[in-house]
Amino acid sequence: MNCSIEKKNINETAGRVREVSYNEKIGLTSEQIIDSLLDKILDFKKTLRDKIKQIKELSTNLEKMTWYDITSFDEETKKNVNDVIISTKDWVDTLNKHHAVCLSTLDPKVQVKELTLFKDSVDDLEEIAIDLEELVFDHSHDEEFIRITNELRSL
Repeated sequence: MNCSIEKKNINETAGRVREVSYNEKIGLTSEQIIDSLLDKILDFKKTLRDKIKQIKELSTNLEKMTWYDITSFDEETKKNVNDVIISTKDWVDTLNKHHAVCLSTLDPKVQVKELTLFKDSVDDLEEIAIDLEELVFDHSHDEEFIRITNELRSL
């Protein structure tokens, strides 16, 4: 067996390990790595807070729509409301998928308050969309419901 081939491989490996080890030592410090990770977590939390704000703004708009006088809606208005409901439900589905990915990615020991607030906001938005749909399409011909709603609106 030719020892020169083994010696060459050992020397190449030693040189590569030396290079990798040295580069690791002069690279990011542990503190820099931790700081980078914390920055990513803060960015993630900010993204969630921005999404929560966006969801709450839309929820407020949809909730206002539940107090409109539905007896005055013409067919075009009802179609537009239907488009709003469909688009909102589609967005809710997408947001729920994002939430599921976040849950499956994060270690269960990592507590992210914003993630819980995000899910609560998504659930609220979904509930308001369902309420709006029931109001406009299920109760628009229910005279007793309309009478009670008008009384509440006048308070």
